[in-house]
Amino acid sequence: MTEWLKYLPTLSAEQMSGARNAAEQGESAEAWLRSNAGVNDKDILRAKSVYFRLPYVTLAGYHPSQEAIELITEEQARKLGVIPLFCLKDRIFVAMPDPYDLRCEDFIRKLTGRRVKPVLASAEEIKHAITRKYLAAQMGNVFVPERQLSLESDQPSQADGLQEIQSPVVKAVWKIITQAIRLGASDIHLEPDKTQLFLRYRIDGTLHDYPPPDSSSYSAVVSRIKVISGMDIAERRLPQDGRVSVDLDDKTYDLRVSLLPNVHGEGLCIRVLDPESTKMELTSMGFDADTLVRFDRVITRPHGIVLVTGPTGSGKSTTLYATLGRIKSREKKIITVEDPVEYQIAGLVQVPVKPDIGFTFEAGLKAILRHDPDIVMLGEIRDLSSAEMAFRAALTGHLLFSTLHTNSAALAVTRLLDMGVPLFQILAALNGVLAQRLIRKLCPECKVPAELTRPELKALGISTSTKERQVFSAVGCASCQNIGYRGRTAIHEFLEITPEMRRLPEKEINDARLEELGRQKGFRTLRESAVLKMLDGVTSLSEVLALTAED
Repeated sequence: MTEWLKYLPTLSAEQMSGARNAAEQGESAEAWLRSNAGVNDKDILRAKSVYFRLPYVTLAGYHPSQEAIELITEEQARKLGVIPLFCLKDRIFVAMPDPYDLRCEDFIRKLTGRRVKPVLASAEEIKHAITRKYLAAQMGNVFVPERQLSLESDQPSQADGLQEIQSPVVKAVWKIITQAIRLGASDIHLEPDKTQLFLRYRIDGTLHDYPPPDSSSYSAVVSRIKVISGMDIAERRLPQDGRVSVDLDDKTYDLRVSLLPNVHGEGLCIRVLDPESTKMELTSMGFDADTLVRFDRVITRPHGIVLVTGPTGSGKSTTLYATLGRIKSREKKIITVEDPVEYQIAGLVQVPVKPDIGFTFEAGLKAILRHDPDIVMLGEIRDLSSAEMAFRAALTGHLLFSTLHTNSAALAVTRLLDMGVPLFQILAALNGVLAQRLIRKLCPECKVPAELTRPELKALGISTSTKERQVFSAVGCASCQNIGYRGRTAIHEFLEITPEMRRLPEKEINDARLEELGRQKGFRTLRESAVLKMLDGVTSLSEVLALTAED
């Protein structure tokens, strides 16, 4: 039903037709409006509120009552896509995106024994509110001491096994994992100390402490994680690695588990691989328009090397996957060599290296060149041997993408020289270098206006006469778990190798000279890219300074 669209006063006839067509094809009219008409959730809720004659609520700053929360479990709320708000006599007020979902209302009525009063809210806000409220309600009573624990003998490899078995230790492990995923964590850290245990989640690049299991139950928790990730449960002296898949909220997550023994026990680090990251497009990854145009020009060349640089966790692999997705077609054969293959992408031939049996990056690259590829992705250039193979492939007519660990785009050239790659090969084969970082985005619900001082403006290279846009700083609220930031975006600097650079004598090759020539083609540094994000209200001064301190 799309009759509520007529209550959006800013909607043109063409936009209304587009939204209705999307709904008729089984898609979301709301999603179409957000993407194609710039309509926000609050406008949609207002329109629906008028049409359905129902109240609506913005959940970012709302705190549901504990009485209502206790009537519906977290899993039930997630499956239904609703969150209880409060109770009044024999009624329960429930936020939901679809007031015509009568089966949902009937289920809640039977579950709670109360009449259901629907309140309109956006589906996305409901999902975030469930994470916030149920996490807060469960803090401090999620985990149980070891005397109540028993380790199950089965060895399930999927999340249903974790969820169905009722052992308290299984529930504890399941809670650690699901809590991390729903908070948007990229890594889970379990670290035993002499007298206590720490549980930390890396959220948007920063570690945050959360209530850990009881330290007396930790050995059982570690054993359980070993079982489900395929490790040797009896081995406690050596590092181990494992993997496990988890099905949650209609998505499958891969977890890469690393166990490291230390003086106080066995520490665990679990990397959470979100399948949604493989669906990202370059246009949604923080590129400014000019940089994306220049990067597009280079990645569509028929041969040569394009490098993506940055520290671990800066999103290099995600950028490479998005790049391959942008240029792949049935007319081109694309083969990747990775360690390990983190995500499986349709249309790509992906080859995992196995160093323990001698199948290295160099061996893999040498083998796949005999399979007639058009485009090759090499997970990382680590040393002279892999660098030589990569440049040889590029000079024989292949387009090759890879990563390199350097702090800036221009330093990639000097890093290759330090490895021992001849300058003539670098300048002949290298097409461009993209350096990137991930910068935290301010929470839109609680960010507040800020003023920059004259010394700060000067340090950032901003003229007081041109600085007209409002900047903001972080505060913290329930919507962002009191962090002040929610989500990350990328900042980039892209150095395109120009004919002028290729003519430079070796004694003039340095990062400053390359950046100077690069500016003639629109090059801007990571600091300058971060400042633009700050002036657009996306991030804060403190983030800019922290992430680009070396610039």
